[in-house]
Amino acid sequence: MKPFIPMKGIQVAAITPFKRNPENNPHQPYTIDTSVIEHYSSYLSQNGASGVFVGGVTGDFTILTTEERLDLQAAWLQTSIRSKLNHVIIHIGGPFFEDVIKLGVHASENSASAVAITFPSFPAHAPQTETHLIEYLSRVSFALPDIPLLIYNISGTTPSHYVNNLYPLLKKAIDGNKVPTLVGLKYSSTNFIDAFELKTYLGLDIAIGCDEQMLAACAMGFTSFIGSTYNIFSKKFNHILSLMETGNTREASELSQRLFTAIRTITSVCYKLTLRKVVNKSLQAKFGVSLGDETKYSFLTDDDVASSDKLVETFMKDFGDLID
Repeated sequence: MKPFIPMKGIQVAAITPFKRNPENNPHQPYTIDTSVIEHYSSYLSQNGASGVFVGGVTGDFTILTTEERLDLQAAWLQTSIRSKLNHVIIHIGGPFFEDVIKLGVHASENSASAVAITFPSFPAHAPQTETHLIEYLSRVSFALPDIPLLIYNISGTTPSHYVNNLYPLLKKAIDGNKVPTLVGLKYSSTNFIDAFELKTYLGLDIAIGCDEQMLAACAMGFTSFIGSTYNIFSKKFNHILSLMETGNTREASELSQRLFTAIRTITSVCYKLTLRKVVNKSLQAKFGVSLGDETKYSFLTDDDVASSDKLVETFMKDFGDLID
């Protein structure tokens, strides 16, 4: 297995760019737009991101075809982009094991830092017991022996009994040498005691996936973070990390409280569409490009879009000074 450099600092959960299909195909109105990733990666790097997490929930993996996911990760793994970032982590989780491995082989062959895996989510066709969860991870690990593996622990894919209690399960898996490529987790749960045990007693690299909980996570010694709002708040969150390192906890707390309010605001209406539009304002100002104002979500209404536009105006007025 290739060496894995421990994560540190901010890894941004990347947004997948979309554009309207020029052929005006009503069955496929939007397609991904990899042409803007060069500028997008520069924007993230300049704002203090040490890495990216590609094809996760923020990247809309559940509504992308396997071919779209391959195109997306290929774009992020170009040498010109890869060289700007310490880590390019590719999420490969999905319902079809064959596609999971196909994505993983591609990531491994194209110099990804690691691959991340969720569990399949529909209970009837997904592992639920301890034995079956370990066996699933084991089969992924042994099928992809050359690349470090992360578990993407998040509600909705990790069974509810385990999402806040992974330590016993992973200890059993590691003690039995069932997952030899496992190096860490993106831990999108607020049970930092479980995360602390995984880090301290199993030696796993833990990146906390709850942006608004950075201050609490820092106090427990976590130094790596993956999240969606780092698309716009990387500099401010990096400042919190610096303040905590120098013991300036009061200023860190004050800034954290304001960021928490901003996050609560931006997540109140059509979060991912609203986040995309806010990021676009910065990208257009700096590079003249956009991630697209539309997504492949087939259920959004015109009212949703209008509400999102209105929230963007309010958000920029109230929190524009926080944006990178």
